[in-house]
Amino acid sequence: MLPANAYMSLFPAVFMIHELEELIMLKPWLVSNKTMLEQRLMKRRLYKVIQLHTKISESARALIIAEEFLMVSTITLLSINTRSYNLWLGLVLAFQIHLFIHILQFIILRVYIPALITSLLCSIYTFIILSDCRDCFQFETVAVYTFLFLCALVINLAGCFKMAIAFDHWLIKYSSDNDGK
Repeated sequence: MLPANAYMSLFPAVFMIHELEELIMLKPWLVSNKTMLEQRLMKRRLYKVIQLHTKISESARALIIAEEFLMVSTITLLSINTRSYNLWLGLVLAFQIHLFIHILQFIILRVYIPALITSLLCSIYTFIILSDCRDCFQFETVAVYTFLFLCALVINLAGCFKMAIAFDHWLIKYSSDNDGK
């Protein structure tokens, strides 16, 4: 059993491993599975989210991931320095819910989705934490933090997609301004 701070210090790396699978695999997967996604999801709200992913560049997606990584790292460091184990576990459980959503997507679509492999592997990390460190946390407080982080995640992602679209427009303008130089 590792001390709680060791588990906490590992979280930004675990987060990035998952995000890198999405960054590397999502765009090609969306392109190769476009027809299947349209047939199965066209009438669902989820399809609009998928369309957002196809509209942004890989650079913009990396920018979103960098912003999320900064947030995760900042909250982790703050939690370690203040011994706010409940705050940190709320963040980890919000991440775990995100992972569970990817697993559900796989079950619904019945086809590999980017992020499935790391969703399964990162879930093991969460379950080890819950098993080894259960005496460090207060359930009610963690539940509140998890809920707050999930709300913040939805709001943050909406802002991140707006930022990504603006970033892509800037990239296009920047590259067209420098074409003749």
